[in-house]
Amino acid sequence: MIDARLLANRYQTAHNEMRNVDGLQPQEALDELLKYLFFKERDEETGNPVEFFEGFASAAAIAEADAQIRERFASYVASSSASPRRWREEGFLLSPSALTKLHSIFAGFRLTSTGFDLRSSALRVFLSGPLRKGLGIFLTPEDVVREIVAALEPQTSDQILDPACGSGTFLMDAAQFISKQGDAQGKLYGVDKNPRMLQLAEFNCGHLSNVTFHRACADSLLPFGSSGHPDWFREAAFDLILTNPPFGVSVDGQSYSFDEFVTCTDTRKGTVKKQGSEIMFLERAMQLLRPGGRLGIVLPRSVITNQRISEAR
Repeated sequence: MIDARLLANRYQTAHNEMRNVDGLQPQEALDELLKYLFFKERDEETGNPVEFFEGFASAAAIAEADAQIRERFASYVASSSASPRRWREEGFLLSPSALTKLHSIFAGFRLTSTGFDLRSSALRVFLSGPLRKGLGIFLTPEDVVREIVAALEPQTSDQILDPACGSGTFLMDAAQFISKQGDAQGKLYGVDKNPRMLQLAEFNCGHLSNVTFHRACADSLLPFGSSGHPDWFREAAFDLILTNPPFGVSVDGQSYSFDEFVTCTDTRKGTVKKQGSEIMFLERAMQLLRPGGRLGIVLPRSVITNQRISEAR
């Protein structure tokens, strides 16, 4: 029986092989791994997946397996609205040797039989400290996520959003909470401006049977209706927001429309020149919530204690 550490080890082995065989950078290797995991899950669902075991495979066998994987990946991407557009254009960037090596590493393992709690735990083990730092990934501690979700009790009737969803940690835990309520479908929505992180969220949440997952690669702080904002991303549209947004980032008023944020105004000076991202995300969350909606948000202590932002507070 596979556990989180064993699955994480396969992720790491695959990641290392791509770097060793094709010389990929960590970001590139993660992108190719996500493509492969997308392919494998869809391929398993066909009931007739590509079979290949590296062993002493001949050059002809490697070429045939490589061609099959690429052809099927292209068809799965073309029929999926969840896959990034660039995947349709570029396909796998791996060499035949690296791609078949990757397929061999996961031979005998069924991704579709892996629970979302195992996937989440394995991803955390795989995304070790140094790798997360190199990729710019920051994961919310599991205990924090679990406590916030339990306190706010997501319901199947809730429209649930994370406007800075990252790899989908909060949304996955909300889905797990909802799964205890019977067969009703939950509704999850995730927005992130980093396409790599959004693809991680799709990998974590897109396969779940008890929820529908809507996603958008967009900047949640831009004015409503901006490019990339889907129709469902609008004011007073959500019952529950769970998020750990970027904080400690100074947002420039020349790049964003501060007119939409009362926290970006000063009664004496008018519109401020800069504002902390955590303040703006907090207000944006309030705008997105329906009357009576609930918000679970991770914020730095300075939001409560910093005198400089007392008016915004």
